[in-house]
Amino acid sequence: MNIDRLYFQLHYCKEWKRTSMRKKSGGVSRILTHHEFIFFVRGEGSFAIDRKSYPVHHETLLYVPAHTLQSFRINGPVDCITVHFSYAVISTCDNQWEIHKEDGPLPFPPVQQMANSRHVERHFRRLFDCWTKKMPQFECQSLIYFQQLLLDLYQTPDQQSMNQRLKIKSAIHYMHQKIDQKITLGELAQFVHTSPAYLSRIFKRMTGYTVIAFFNQIKINKAKEMLIEEDKKIKEIALDLGFVDEFYFSRVFKQLEGVSPTEYKDKNVHDL
Repeated sequence: MNIDRLYFQLHYCKEWKRTSMRKKSGGVSRILTHHEFIFFVRGEGSFAIDRKSYPVHHETLLYVPAHTLQSFRINGPVDCITVHFSYAVISTCDNQWEIHKEDGPLPFPPVQQMANSRHVERHFRRLFDCWTKKMPQFECQSLIYFQQLLLDLYQTPDQQSMNQRLKIKSAIHYMHQKIDQKITLGELAQFVHTSPAYLSRIFKRMTGYTVIAFFNQIKINKAKEMLIEEDKKIKEIALDLGFVDEFYFSRVFKQLEGVSPTEYKDKNVHDL
């Protein structure tokens, strides 16, 4: 299906929040005449689409086509955002426009766990805020936000992989910039505009290291250069590289290199 030929109409956006700790809500069943996206920011339960049941929890995206039976049961607190829409196919021939309303499903799975959940949530939040505030031209602006969301969801696996590589590259560049400091996974995730859990997962898969282990390796590689090329004490090098003290620095160094900083320096620095 060519998304360039689709015209979308938004019906409404809603946010459903429940903060109570009730174990379960009663099952709700319905059939809508339009399509629906449901993004679970938090919460868990089960959702049935066309009589097939799926477990859902935070960071889950549901797609329910028009005229499809849906039912759900939620456990405990929940926060989810829904977007209700229809679409038509637009074509032109000999300068004549043809519009065909479509009720068939779009090429999305019923349920998917969003790897880049923070990015997806940002799309939904922006769309929901625009729709509910109803400022001038809100319908046009909301439609733009919705189409940006669709473009992200339409991405091919190759495009997703490229985006992941760019995030890893940006994260590593940030580590080099902050080599003299201490950084957290949350800080790094915020810099590359994703969630800590997602960054941790793709970083380990693509580099073979955890985020912290990789950052420590960068620091120790720099320390090796400084031990050979600069006339500095171990304590000074440790502080220059953002370690809290020389003892922790020495422990990390030995874990990664198999020798202490002093032993490494003695082996590699020779008086001429």
